[in-house]
Amino acid sequence: MKNDEEAAPGERLRQRAEEQLARREPTSTGQSGMTGDRKVIHELEVHQIELELQNEELITARQTADELRQEYQTLFDIAPVGYLVLGPRSTILRCNRRAAELFGTPADHLTGRRLAVFLDPATLAAFNTFYQDCCLNETGRPSEFVTCLAPPSQSAPRDLHFFGKSIPSAHHQSECIVAISDITELHQHQEALGEINRKLHLLSNITRHDVLNQVMILTSSLELIRMKMKEGGPIDEDLARCESSVEAVSRLIEFTRGYERFGVGKPMWQSPGTIAETFRKKTALAVTVDPSLHAIEVYADMMLPSVFSNIFLNAEQHGGDNSRIAVSFHPNGRKGILVIEDDGIGIPDDMKEEIFRRDVGEGTGLGLFFCSEILGITGISFCETGIFGEGARFELHIPARVWKYRNDALIS
Repeated sequence: MKNDEEAAPGERLRQRAEEQLARREPTSTGQSGMTGDRKVIHELEVHQIELELQNEELITARQTADELRQEYQTLFDIAPVGYLVLGPRSTILRCNRRAAELFGTPADHLTGRRLAVFLDPATLAAFNTFYQDCCLNETGRPSEFVTCLAPPSQSAPRDLHFFGKSIPSAHHQSECIVAISDITELHQHQEALGEINRKLHLLSNITRHDVLNQVMILTSSLELIRMKMKEGGPIDEDLARCESSVEAVSRLIEFTRGYERFGVGKPMWQSPGTIAETFRKKTALAVTVDPSLHAIEVYADMMLPSVFSNIFLNAEQHGGDNSRIAVSFHPNGRKGILVIEDDGIGIPDDMKEEIFRRDVGEGTGLGLFFCSEILGITGISFCETGIFGEGARFELHIPARVWKYRNDALIS
C-alpha cells in the first residue's frame, strides 16, 4: 500500500479532474447514486480529464525546459571564458565562441576533434592526467591544467588555464566540461614585474658601489690635502681629483633620476606606428614609417616612446650628414624585428656594444643603456647592426608573445 506522500499527487490530480467534470456536468449526481454503467462512464470521463491535465503539465514543463535550455545556450555562447564539453578520448563535443577564438579556428573545426591535438606536445602527459582527473572527479573539486597554445594563425601563442569537471551524461559515457581562461597577460605582467625588480636591484647595487668608490676617493684626497697644507705643499691636483669625484657623484644622481618612472606603470600594448608618427612630426629629418608598423602592437613598458625619442635624437645630433630615418617591422617566424635606421655616418664596429654601456651617451636623453633596460622589461633585446659609413641601424628583437597583429589589421 502506498503511503500518503506517494498517493498525494494522484489524489490531487483526481480531485482536480472531479472538479472539472462537475463544472462541465453540474447536474450529475455523486458516484453513490450512479448505476454500474454510469459509474464506468464516469470513471472514463475522470481519467480522460486527468490525461488532459497531465498533458497540459507536460507541455508547460517542456516550454519551461526549452526556455531554460535557451538561456543556458546563450550564456554558454556569450561567456567571456572559453567552454568545451569533452567526450571519450577528449573528443570535443561542443564549444562556445570564446573557445573558438582562443584556439584561433572556427567552432565547426573544433567539434569532433580531440583536444589533445591542439596542445603543446610537451604538456600532453600533464593534460592526460588532467583529463582523467576530470572524468573520475574523485575529489569533487575541479581539476586544473596550464598550457601554452600556439594557434594556427599568425597570432602570438597564448598561455591558457583549464578548469575541468565531469558532468552527467545521458549515454553513460565519460563527459566533462572545461572552462578555459587566457592568462597570457597575467604571465606577462608577472614576468615584467620580476624583470623590473631584478633591474632595480642591480641598479641599486651598481650605484651604491660607484658612489662608495667616489666617497673613498674624496676621503683620500681630503686627507692628502690636510697633510700637504700642514707641510705647505701644492694641493691643486688633489682639489681637481675632489672636483672630479663630486662631478661623478652628481652624474650618478642624475643617472638614477632617469629611473624614477622606470617600471612605475604596468607594461601595455602600444602601437609603434603611432609612436613613430608622433616623433616624425618633431624631428628635422625626413622620416619614413612603413605601413607594416601600423599593423602591429608591441607589449612594452610605458616608456617605449622614450626609446624612439632617444634614437631619433641620436640620429639628428650625431648622425653627421643624416637626411632620413626609416622605421619598419619584419616578422621572423613568430618573433618580430622592429628596425630604426638612418643614412648618417653610422657606428664604428668597436663601439657597437660600447654604446649600450651605462656610462656612454651622456647628453642624449636617457641614453641607449636606459633604452635597453626599458625594452628588456618585457624581453625585447636591442642591438645596432648598421655598416659604419652607411648609417646606423637599431634592431628591436621582439619575442612571440610580446607583439601581435592589431584586431583591425589585415594579415597578408
